Amino acid sequence: MPGPYFRKGDLSIGYLFWLFVALIIYTCAGHPFLLALFGLAQCKPVLADFGATPSLTMLIAACYKEDVIARVRDNCLTLGYPAERPPILVAVGGIDRPGGVHP
Repeated sequence: MPGPYFRKGDLSIGYLFWLFVALIIYTCAGHPFLLALFGLAQCKPVLADFGATPSLTMLIAACYKEDVIARVRDNCLTLGYPAERPPILVAVGGIDRPGGVHP
């Protein structure tokens, strides 16, 4: 006697089991397979403009490290990025002397 809620001929539990098995198989194998097929069907060449230079912001965060900030700022300026491009933001929690970091 399996239990009071089970009736002979009631296959809804069996259907639910196989439905969940199918969902797990689709998640693990079916979906990646479909994505690969769609990726092959819609393959477009990428036209890249290698001459374009993206905008850039460098953030230097330090606290009571005036000499380190100056070194990092100088290092950022020697990276070879166009001079008109890189704005450098300095977030300072405190400065060792009242004069601060000079550009």
